[in-house]
Amino acid sequence: MFSSSSPPRPKRKAPSTSTPERSTKRAGPSINDIPSSADSTLLRVPPRLMHIRRAVFLLQETIGWSAEQFDQCWPFMDNFWVLDQTRQITKKHTVASYWYCRLWAGPGASEGSGKKAKKLRRAESCRMKLKMVKQFSSINPDILLSVSLSLHQDKKDENQCFEHNHTLEYIDHITLNSFIQTTAADLIEHGYAPASIKQILTGIKYPVNAIALFEAGGKRVTLNDIHNAGHAWQSKNPDIRIQGARELWQEQLDSCLTFLTKQKDVYSANISVKRKVDGQMGHGIIFATAGRILTLRRRGHLAIMDSAHHTNSLKWFLFTVMVRDESGKWIPCAHMLSQYEDGDIIREFLKVIRRWSGGPEGWRLRYFITGDSAAEQRGVRGAFQGSKEGTTEVSHFLCRKHSERTLKRNLGAQDCKAAYQHIYSALYFKHTKMGCEQSIEAAIQEGPPRERDYIRREWWETRQNWAYYARQHSCLLLQCMTTNAVETWHNSIKSAANGEAAMVKFSLSGCASHILRIGDQWEHRAHATAINFRTTCLPECSEEPALLKFPEPVQRLIVEQRRKGLELADEGELPKYELSDDLVCTCLFYRQYQLPCAHLWQYHTMSGVFNESHWGKWAYMFEDCGFEVYEGTTKTYQISEICNAIDGPSRQMLEVREVLDNIEAKFSEIEELTSTMDQDVRRFWGNKWVDLLRMLTGDIRRRGAEQALEELRAEGHRPEEMELAAGWRASSDGYRSEDEG
Repeated sequence: MFSSSSPPRPKRKAPSTSTPERSTKRAGPSINDIPSSADSTLLRVPPRLMHIRRAVFLLQETIGWSAEQFDQCWPFMDNFWVLDQTRQITKKHTVASYWYCRLWAGPGASEGSGKKAKKLRRAESCRMKLKMVKQFSSINPDILLSVSLSLHQDKKDENQCFEHNHTLEYIDHITLNSFIQTTAADLIEHGYAPASIKQILTGIKYPVNAIALFEAGGKRVTLNDIHNAGHAWQSKNPDIRIQGARELWQEQLDSCLTFLTKQKDVYSANISVKRKVDGQMGHGIIFATAGRILTLRRRGHLAIMDSAHHTNSLKWFLFTVMVRDESGKWIPCAHMLSQYEDGDIIREFLKVIRRWSGGPEGWRLRYFITGDSAAEQRGVRGAFQGSKEGTTEVSHFLCRKHSERTLKRNLGAQDCKAAYQHIYSALYFKHTKMGCEQSIEAAIQEGPPRERDYIRREWWETRQNWAYYARQHSCLLLQCMTTNAVETWHNSIKSAANGEAAMVKFSLSGCASHILRIGDQWEHRAHATAINFRTTCLPECSEEPALLKFPEPVQRLIVEQRRKGLELADEGELPKYELSDDLVCTCLFYRQYQLPCAHLWQYHTMSGVFNESHWGKWAYMFEDCGFEVYEGTTKTYQISEICNAIDGPSRQMLEVREVLDNIEAKFSEIEELTSTMDQDVRRFWGNKWVDLLRMLTGDIRRRGAEQALEELRAEGHRPEEMELAAGWRASSDGYRSEDEG
């Protein structure tokens, strides 16, 4: 690299052919295992760069470079040398230039006006100078051949010094060289956030980069340095998301509608609603992609909704409706930017989405989970009126986390501690309606007098929306108790915009475009998960081959429970929950997923109870479908009846399960109402309800069998098939066929 003399490098020894002796001590890391700056793929630095930079800084001898070496090394040196003047080319085809130390001017360069209260840099003037001589080709003056660097001795300068009065590290701390600045600017140009760039460069994510950055002189790089490095590119390429952010809301709304109208396969609508609160008009803009509306139609059995703040310059609220797809991924289906967080606007928002999805027959909503905002509750009740509009009743539930925050905010005082604990118990632990009501009544009795009316009004009268017992009849509700998925979605939007502080600068159209882009990323990840749903497996499948029968996300659930079960078995304790002979547990995980929980794995580890029939029963749930199987599955799900009859969990099977789900929910209510009565009275009312159900469905079953028999005659089936159908019709009338015997 240098033309000056340097110590010779030691020659490599020939590789030995003898077998090395085996050592009993643990071998330490070899020299090849130690990371170096050459391992960095982002910061390409020359070899021995620290030695080169220090030599150019000290200038104790003349340094000679080729043109290639100069282009490679000089970007690392230009932070401590500043160009002063350049001479004309000579007859020998050389050009001399003179460079001053960056601290040549001394303290006068850092005085400033003091208005920003910055710390002033006070340093003595360094009068060291460098002379650079470039040798060009005599044939083509544009071709550089070599460069020499030496200490310039200025006879006219009486104060010239021949060594710096500061260190190289001090200069690196003051300013970065052009190589580090260019690297940071390139990363900003590719869309990386300054905070992420700092993590990449300083080795938080990739340790080899820290070594290369240290050799390049960027040991003390700061976040402000990275911001300044990308300022030039950002000024030439302004963010379109902030354009128009200072306009009035009417102009931003029109621009946003124009932008969404031009987008392909995007639904958009502008709504204006008169608010009942103050009689003023509330405005909002709704948008959704066609593909996600189809996802809402397909998987809209359960939906969650929540709002976010600080997403645009107008401080309008962002509402998002999400559903879970077949592979277990949450998809943001529809969005609204609203001027107010008002129930009337939310009602119109949900009605528009329902109309886009095909009306009540398109979006078959059964359960809706929102935050505990009164506006969201009123909006859901107004949009889905159930029997009043001739559709299925929509059960509205409140997010458990939101309810807990509200409980802590209103009953978190010391004198409300007893009431807080009782309602908390009803929120998280009470399985039955009677137990929940007892806890709330105890909270009213033990709470302070000033809070009793509040508990009756806000917690007793709304217990069916937030209490734990109200979700016990459905596996799906036990799996989805919060709106955390929507909060994760909103956080991803803000993170992709470099934080909330950057997103509040967006206009409405910029916010909408940003949401659509991040939504495409979420949809792409969900699509990748769907592709790998049945084609990938976990390493634990080699230990438990039966896991290969399940999709990969289900494998993860079972493997996590297996790990916990092995830990319980190692502790040597008996299973905590009651286990039946059919391997049914009463713990939360089993009631959520109907899969082997940690307690069943503990039991299996101790006794080896799992067999092929058990694995077949669990795996049959996912034979033809994914997580949508839980849309109609209750916590007492039995696989041997309905699955065998309909041959797998198809769309029709899920609809039948939805009907059975409603019937079992009503039967659970009867059991709750008669739980305090004598056993004979409970048996009487139970039998009476079952007889009434048989009377109502008997004619339907008989007519269904007759219709199937007529279709078989019309299609010309064989006589034995006709006899089988006749036996089915007889069994539907209350008699048993020969096959059933």
